[in-house]
Amino acid sequence: MIAEILSLDQFFDLPDKRGCSYELINGRLVELPTPTFLHGAIQGAVSLALGTLAQERFPHLIMSVRAGFVLNDETVQAPDVLLIERERRQRMTTRRGSLCGAPDLAIEIVSPSESAWGVDEKIDAYLAAGTKTIWAVWPKTRRVWVHHTDRSSDKAAITQTIDSPEVFSGVQIPVEPLFLDGPSRRPTRS
Repeated sequence: MIAEILSLDQFFDLPDKRGCSYELINGRLVELPTPTFLHGAIQGAVSLALGTLAQERFPHLIMSVRAGFVLNDETVQAPDVLLIERERRQRMTTRRGSLCGAPDLAIEIVSPSESAWGVDEKIDAYLAAGTKTIWAVWPKTRRVWVHHTDRSSDKAAITQTIDSPEVFSGVQIPVEPLFLDGPSRRPTRS
Protein backbone atom coordinates (compact mmCIF):
# COMPACT_ATOMS: atom_id res chain seq x y z
CA MET A 1 0.00 0.00 0.00
CA ILE A 2 1.41 3.38 -1.01
CA ALA A 3 0.81 6.28 1.37
CA GLU A 4 -0.99 9.28 -0.06
CA ILE A 5 1.21 12.31 -0.69
CA LEU A 6 -0.24 15.46 0.86
CA SER A 7 0.23 19.07 -0.18
CA LEU A 8 0.97 21.71 2.46
CA ASP A 9 -2.62 22.96 2.27
CA GLN A 10 -3.99 19.43 2.74
CA PHE A 11 -1.66 18.97 5.70
CA PHE A 12 -2.72 22.24 7.34
CA ASP A 13 -6.41 21.40 6.73
CA LEU A 14 -6.23 18.10 8.68
CA PRO A 15 -8.63 18.01 11.61
CA ASP A 16 -7.18 17.91 15.12
CA LYS A 17 -6.91 14.41 16.53
CA ARG A 18 -6.91 13.95 20.27
CA GLY A 19 -3.73 12.39 21.64
CA CYS A 20 -1.47 13.05 18.66
CA SER A 21 0.08 15.69 16.48
CA TYR A 22 1.27 15.57 12.89
CA GLU A 23 4.35 16.30 10.84
CA LEU A 24 4.68 16.21 7.07
CA ILE A 25 7.89 14.64 5.82
CA ASN A 26 8.50 14.54 2.07
CA GLY A 27 4.74 14.75 1.54
CA ARG A 28 3.99 11.82 3.86
CA LEU A 29 1.86 12.33 6.93
CA VAL A 30 3.56 11.25 10.16
CA GLU A 31 1.35 10.85 13.21
CA LEU A 32 3.12 11.55 16.50
CA PRO A 33 1.63 9.99 19.63
CA THR A 34 1.39 11.85 22.92
CA PRO A 35 4.91 11.96 24.40
CA THR A 36 5.79 9.73 27.34
CA PHE A 37 6.71 11.11 30.75
CA LEU A 38 10.41 10.47 30.05
CA HIS A 39 10.16 12.31 26.73
CA GLY A 40 8.55 15.30 28.47
CA ALA A 41 11.11 15.28 31.29
CA ILE A 42 13.99 15.32 28.80
CA GLN A 43 12.26 18.08 26.82
CA GLY A 44 11.93 20.08 30.04
CA ALA A 45 15.58 19.56 31.02
CA VAL A 46 16.83 20.56 27.55
CA SER A 47 14.48 23.57 27.52
CA LEU A 48 15.71 24.71 30.92
CA ALA A 49 19.39 24.34 29.97
CA LEU A 50 19.02 26.15 26.62
CA GLY A 51 16.58 28.78 27.87
CA THR A 52 18.89 29.69 30.73
CA LEU A 53 21.92 29.71 28.41
CA ALA A 54 20.17 31.99 25.90
CA GLN A 55 18.93 34.34 28.59
CA GLU A 56 22.26 34.63 30.41
CA ARG A 57 24.83 34.53 27.61
CA PHE A 58 23.20 34.61 24.18
CA PRO A 59 20.28 37.08 24.31
CA HIS A 60 20.12 37.15 20.51
CA LEU A 61 18.72 33.58 20.65
CA ILE A 62 15.12 32.60 21.39
CA MET A 63 14.30 29.17 22.83
CA SER A 64 10.98 27.51 21.99
CA VAL A 65 9.36 24.08 22.01
CA ARG A 66 7.28 22.22 19.41
CA ALA A 67 7.03 25.18 17.02
CA GLY A 68 6.14 24.22 13.46
CA PHE A 69 8.57 24.96 10.63
CA VAL A 70 7.77 24.71 6.93
CA LEU A 71 11.16 23.43 5.78
CA ASN A 72 10.16 23.04 2.11
CA ASP A 73 7.05 22.49 -0.05
CA GLU A 74 6.70 18.92 1.26
CA THR A 75 7.95 19.07 4.85
CA VAL A 76 6.62 20.57 8.09
CA GLN A 77 8.42 19.56 11.26
CA ALA A 78 8.22 20.71 14.87
CA PRO A 79 11.39 20.06 16.87
CA ASP A 80 10.92 19.16 20.53
CA VAL A 81 13.16 22.10 21.51
CA LEU A 82 14.80 24.74 19.36
CA LEU A 83 16.91 27.87 19.32
CA ILE A 84 16.60 30.55 16.67
CA GLU A 85 18.27 33.91 16.20
CA ARG A 86 15.87 36.68 17.16
CA GLU A 87 16.52 38.75 14.00
CA ARG A 88 16.11 35.72 11.70
CA ARG A 89 12.83 34.88 13.42
CA GLN A 90 11.54 38.40 12.88
CA ARG A 91 12.29 38.19 9.14
CA MET A 92 10.53 34.83 8.69
CA THR A 93 7.09 34.65 7.18
CA THR A 94 4.48 32.24 8.50
CA ARG A 95 2.18 29.81 6.81
CA ARG A 96 -0.88 28.78 8.77
CA GLY A 97 0.98 29.45 12.03
CA SER A 98 4.21 27.66 11.10
CA LEU A 99 7.43 29.54 10.42
CA CYS A 100 8.79 29.32 6.87
CA GLY A 101 12.44 28.40 7.26
CA ALA A 102 14.52 26.43 9.73
CA PRO A 103 15.62 26.82 13.35
CA ASP A 104 19.31 27.35 14.06
CA LEU A 105 19.41 24.46 16.55
CA ALA A 106 16.79 21.70 16.49
CA ILE A 107 16.54 19.06 19.21
CA GLU A 108 14.63 15.87 18.45
CA ILE A 109 13.93 13.50 21.34
CA VAL A 110 13.59 10.10 19.71
CA SER A 111 10.39 8.29 20.67
CA PRO A 112 10.15 4.48 20.90
CA SER A 113 7.81 4.54 17.88
CA GLU A 114 10.39 6.27 15.65
CA SER A 115 12.79 4.35 13.43
CA ALA A 116 16.43 5.28 12.93
CA TRP A 117 15.61 5.79 9.24
CA GLY A 118 12.80 8.20 10.15
CA VAL A 119 15.11 10.18 12.45
CA ASP A 120 17.75 10.37 9.70
CA GLU A 121 15.11 11.64 7.27
CA LYS A 122 14.13 14.41 9.72
CA ILE A 123 17.79 15.37 10.26
CA ASP A 124 18.38 15.53 6.50
CA ALA A 125 15.35 17.81 6.08
CA TYR A 126 16.56 20.18 8.82
CA LEU A 127 20.06 20.37 7.35
CA ALA A 128 18.79 20.90 3.79
CA ALA A 129 16.59 23.77 5.05
CA GLY A 130 19.48 25.53 6.80
CA THR A 131 19.48 24.28 10.40
CA LYS A 132 23.02 24.66 11.74
CA THR A 133 22.98 21.89 14.36
CA ILE A 134 20.61 19.07 15.26
CA TRP A 135 20.72 17.09 18.49
CA ALA A 136 19.07 13.67 18.27
CA VAL A 137 18.48 12.61 21.88
CA TRP A 138 18.11 8.82 22.32
CA PRO A 139 16.50 8.17 25.75
CA LYS A 140 16.85 4.38 25.61
CA THR A 141 20.64 4.44 25.14
CA ARG A 142 21.10 7.77 26.95
CA ARG A 143 23.16 9.16 24.10
CA VAL A 144 22.98 12.28 21.98
CA TRP A 145 24.04 12.46 18.33
CA VAL A 146 25.07 15.97 17.30
CA HIS A 147 24.70 16.66 13.57
CA HIS A 148 26.41 19.69 12.06
CA THR A 149 25.75 21.73 8.93
CA ASP A 150 28.81 20.22 7.21
CA ARG A 151 27.09 16.80 7.59
CA SER A 152 29.58 15.62 10.22
CA SER A 153 28.24 14.13 13.45
CA ASP A 154 29.47 13.32 16.94
CA LYS A 155 28.03 10.88 19.46
CA ALA A 156 28.07 11.79 23.15
CA ALA A 157 27.51 9.33 25.97
CA ILE A 158 25.94 10.14 29.33
CA THR A 159 29.29 11.17 30.86
CA GLN A 160 30.23 13.55 28.04
CA THR A 161 29.20 17.02 26.85
CA ILE A 162 27.57 18.33 23.69
CA ASP A 163 27.77 21.65 21.92
CA SER A 164 26.60 23.68 18.98
CA PRO A 165 29.56 25.83 17.92
CA GLU A 166 27.60 27.09 14.91
CA VAL A 167 24.94 28.53 17.24
CA PHE A 168 26.59 29.19 20.62
CA SER A 169 30.34 29.06 20.66
CA GLY A 170 32.48 28.14 23.64
CA VAL A 171 29.80 26.31 25.63
CA GLN A 172 29.61 22.63 26.50
CA ILE A 173 26.32 21.16 27.79
CA PRO A 174 26.67 18.09 30.05
CA VAL A 175 24.60 15.18 28.70
CA GLU A 176 23.81 13.56 32.04
CA PRO A 177 21.42 16.19 33.45
CA LEU A 178 19.36 16.07 30.25
CA PHE A 179 18.09 12.65 31.28
CA LEU A 180 15.53 12.12 34.01
CA ASP A 181 17.87 10.47 36.52
CA GLY A 182 20.92 12.69 35.92
CA PRO A 183 22.11 15.22 38.50
CA SER A 184 21.58 18.88 37.76
CA ARG A 185 24.69 20.67 36.43
CA ARG A 186 25.04 23.98 34.63
CA PRO A 187 26.63 24.37 31.17
CA THR A 188 30.37 24.97 31.28
CA ARG A 189 32.72 27.10 29.22
CA SER A 190 35.25 25.26 27.08
